[in-house]
Amino acid sequence: NVPFPIGTPEEQAEFEKNQRMQKIKNIAEIVYHKQLMNCDKKYNINGEMYTPLEYLTQIRKRKIETIERFNIGFCTNYLDLYNELASMGYTKEEIREAKVWIPEQLFVFFYRDPITFDIVRINTKNPFDIKFPDKDTPIKGLSYGNKVMYFPPNFDFNKNYAIIVEGEHDLYSVWEQGETNVVASGGSIEKEYQLSIFYKLGDNATVYEMCDNDEAGYKYKDIINETLADIKVKSINYDENYKDP
Repeated sequence: NVPFPIGTPEEQAEFEKNQRMQKIKNIAEIVYHKQLMNCDKKYNINGEMYTPLEYLTQIRKRKIETIERFNIGFCTNYLDLYNELASMGYTKEEIREAKVWIPEQLFVFFYRDPITFDIVRINTKNPFDIKFPDKDTPIKGLSYGNKVMYFPPNFDFNKNYAIIVEGEHDLYSVWEQGETNVVASGGSIEKEYQLSIFYKLGDNATVYEMCDNDEAGYKYKDIINETLADIKVKSINYDENYKDP
C-alpha cells in the first residue's frame, strides 16, 4: 500500500509537460490521417493522376485496413491542425516544441515506442516531389524525434522472432502477408540505440534481416550482424530483380 512517489515539483512539471506533448502528437496523428482520407487533390505519377489515397492503394498496393491501422497521414493544410490545437488551449510554444509541423503535400508516419506506445518519432515521405516555393529541388524526407524502429501496433515480444526491414512500405508489405512481428528501421540504423530492443525477445530468439537489394541494404545487414552478435540472425533473400521486399 505504498503510494507511488510523485517526485519533486520539477519532475512533476516535466511529466505533465511530456503528457501535453504526447496529446499534441496524438491529435496531429488523427488530423493528418483524416486529411489523407479526405484529400481529393490529384498528383502526377508517371503521367497518371492520383489522390494520395489512390497512390497508396493503387501504386503502393496498400490495403485500406493497413492505412487505417497504422494511421498513415498526409498533410493538406497544417493551419487546420494548428487552429484545432490552439482551440484546445495549447500554446504556440507548445505546438512548436511538439514538432508536428509537416510541409504540405507530404506523407507522414508516426512511430510509437513498442513498450509505452508514446509517439517518439515522426517521419515523412515526398513521392510527389513537392518543392518549397523558393527552392528548385524537391523537399527531402523530414524526420523528427529519436531514431527508433517503426513497430506495428500488434508486435509481440513474447514471440521468439522478429523480421527487420528498412522502410515503412517494406514493413506494410510483410505485415499484410500476416507476419506481424516485423519492424522497419525507417531509413537508418543507429546500431545499439535501435537494435538493443531486440534483446527483449528472449534468449532463444531469431532475428530475420530482410533488407533492400542495394548497397545500403548490404550495409544494414552488416550493422545488424555486428550489433546483434549474441542473437541468432538469419537473412531472408528474395528475387534480385526486386530492390524492396
